Amino acid sequence: MHKIFLRKVHFHPSIRWMIVLISLILMLTILVACQTQTTNPSSQQNANADQTSSPNLQSPGILFWSDRSGEIAWYFMKPDGSNPQKLTFPQLPTGYKIKSLKYLEQLKAFVVNLADAQDATELYIMDAQGKIISQLTHNTLNVGEFDYDPIHRRFAYVCIQFDTDICLVNADGSGFQNLNKSNTKESEPHWFPDGNKILFTSDIGGVPSLFTIKPDGTDLADFSKTTHIESGASFSPDGSLIVMQSQRDGMWNIFTIKPDGSSPTNIARDPSPEYGPVWSPDSQYVVFRSLRENADDLYIVKRDGTGLKRLTNSPSGAESAYSFSADSQYVLFTQDNNGQGDVYMVKIDGTGLTDLTSNPAMDSGGQWISK
Repeated sequence: MHKIFLRKVHFHPSIRWMIVLISLILMLTILVACQTQTTNPSSQQNANADQTSSPNLQSPGILFWSDRSGEIAWYFMKPDGSNPQKLTFPQLPTGYKIKSLKYLEQLKAFVVNLADAQDATELYIMDAQGKIISQLTHNTLNVGEFDYDPIHRRFAYVCIQFDTDICLVNADGSGFQNLNKSNTKESEPHWFPDGNKILFTSDIGGVPSLFTIKPDGTDLADFSKTTHIESGASFSPDGSLIVMQSQRDGMWNIFTIKPDGSSPTNIARDPSPEYGPVWSPDSQYVVFRSLRENADDLYIVKRDGTGLKRLTNSPSGAESAYSFSADSQYVLFTQDNNGQGDVYMVKIDGTGLTDLTSNPAMDSGGQWISK
């Protein structure tokens, strides 16, 4: 067996001090690195503010647009306004810009108005990464108004051909059809719950009022049956009522009417102009804008006209882009004060007003994403 002998090495004193010094420097370097990784929670929160990512649409949140980065971009934040993230849509085709964007729960995807380098716009269905699922329109100008029929998987939208018309297209981009083909102005298409008729606004009779038509372009009918102006109609989510703004009583007021055109009812009953009605998801409430009390504010009322409440009181600002939370307990809206807009939330009883974005830039267009 061979024996292994370890020879004891003797260093010159100056070399020993150099080794000690190098060891101390290495230890200090390691300590500094560890300290850097241990970040204060508040500074971590600031570092995460306005971070860039793709939206996690598996969690509830609020989608909105802002010019806080110097140009208009889309952001996604938690329901309490925290953790705003700038959305990059990394698979968006090069050279295209998003002009408008709406998330459809039924498709789990976005319907977007994309503009190319020549600023020509078309409607597309796009996923959360910016990947195009289908192109809905082809060389037909549109104004971004549409409604989706989940039963037959098709869209009714406002196109510009002869004038502003109601056009149809399937979700895969096939089956384009112009239902009007006239020099009258049509807008605000909404599918009947069974997908067999479309309610829309038209000036066919000389003034804007409500009409219906079948998806094959037949059976055009006057739904309003009045000489007064009516518009802004939409179905309650349960399909049992239509809400609209109407001048039947001489001033813009909020009315409900049954899908067969019967029982028009003024549910706001005020001589001041009122407009822009929006249904709650549970079909029990309508939020709208009113000029009563010499201010342009949001009000809420039950579908039978009871329980009227004022939600905002902002003499210097105007509210827009309002909608309900999925549980119908909150209203989301934009308040614009001299060009500075923020996204707010308020409970349906008028309490708990909260500025969710609180940013000197223009923030607007808030959309609830429930899951």
